[in-house]
Amino acid sequence: MPLLVKGDSTVGLAFAPPPTGNAPDKYWRGVEILTNDGDTKNCDLVLKVRRPYRLEDPGDRNQPITAQASVADGIIQTGFYLKFDAGLHVAKRRVEAALAFFQENDNLLARLQQEFMVGIGFPSLIRGAGDDSGIAAARGNLTVVEPASSQQHTVRTAEVQLPNVLQQLWTNCDDTYRDRIVSKIGTSTAARFRQYLKVPRLPYLGIVGSAGSGKTHLVALVIMLYLHNAQYQYVYCAAPTHVATSKLAQRLSKLAAEVDTSIPPNQRTGRLPTIIRGYNIDTEADSFIATVRGKTAEKDPYGNRMWSVEQSVCEHMLKVARVGEYKLGPRDSIALENVSKRLETEPEHKALRDWIRDPASQCPCDAVRDFALAVLNCANVVCTTPFQATDAEYGRWNRRHAKATVLDEAGAMLMADAVCVWLNDGRPLSFAGDEKQAPTVLNFGSVRLGKVANPFAYLAKISVLEHAKKTH
Repeated sequence: MPLLVKGDSTVGLAFAPPPTGNAPDKYWRGVEILTNDGDTKNCDLVLKVRRPYRLEDPGDRNQPITAQASVADGIIQTGFYLKFDAGLHVAKRRVEAALAFFQENDNLLARLQQEFMVGIGFPSLIRGAGDDSGIAAARGNLTVVEPASSQQHTVRTAEVQLPNVLQQLWTNCDDTYRDRIVSKIGTSTAARFRQYLKVPRLPYLGIVGSAGSGKTHLVALVIMLYLHNAQYQYVYCAAPTHVATSKLAQRLSKLAAEVDTSIPPNQRTGRLPTIIRGYNIDTEADSFIATVRGKTAEKDPYGNRMWSVEQSVCEHMLKVARVGEYKLGPRDSIALENVSKRLETEPEHKALRDWIRDPASQCPCDAVRDFALAVLNCANVVCTTPFQATDAEYGRWNRRHAKATVLDEAGAMLMADAVCVWLNDGRPLSFAGDEKQAPTVLNFGSVRLGKVANPFAYLAKISVLEHAKKTH
């Protein structure tokens, strides 16, 4: 652009709506229009903007917006290719999640969540409860020194006694399961972990360790303690990448099976937890349709190669519907069994039953999607990326069911992503990560060769783990 546009050169940008009829190709081409009379003869540079034209083929949906330069009325037709860059922006979902998180809240634990994420200390513990959270408060006095005048004055405050949620996580857990769960981390580690939980603290459990130190294994054990605690039986988990999210779900599923196997059948108090590795619900429904029709469902039909059938909503749907070799096991949850019975017997599911028996017939797509949501609602644990957690379906499950939040690889998870998962309703938070494993931006305040490594200080971001350590 600087080479093309010099002096008093006139630049014309043209935009036009998509064509109403059949497009010649997968793009529509704008018409060169100037602000005056639409004449391009006097233009030194004209950009012909090409925008994606949405076809039925999902692979064409993510084509970039591009522009091709034409100089001096077509004298130079080729040789310049421009691609529009949206620049630095924040996804609308993250903005909405942050706004929801920091809305005014009368619940003390919810206010403490806000203060924790802002990093201003915990002034609500000084000001007092003053809400309906049921937390007892004892009156007291606090001497405050004004910074400007150095004058002292006494204010009436409330000394708030917070419930030790982490201690309850241990004491309220089923004894049989707790002993088997803790046995997975070794005697010495279990003793340190137990001592850590005894110290009164806010309901935030941080696990910090280097790569390969067993952070994910320990955080999976914490999730198991939640699941076998009557107060916290539904957990929403997230990690910053697809790979980390899948590994957490796999580790948790393996651990749950090992703990269940180690307990004699007559001492088991329930079934195996339903652990779902969540992806886009439309992807799950389309994958289910493809599998029923005998096609492979190893790839996301929308081109996202991160999708996998293992532990997905689609896999649970296939088990519930008994498609091919898929079927529920004797230790699968009663909730999934109930969905299977309803699918087999209730009249409202007849169209779906008939299609599963005869996949060549017309597919009831709405019924398949409703089926996917019914299976999702059976979950005890949902694992997604933070951005996926803002989808309507997963956000609804998080609000209605989840009682605790767990973040893995928190050292690489930005604060904006954390609030997409950790809803501001006073629920406990457990997070694990490596403080040296920074997000995809530079650590806040990093210095190299005597200079700040990131010259754009206002753009610096901080991980939720690094923030938590500085807050405490």
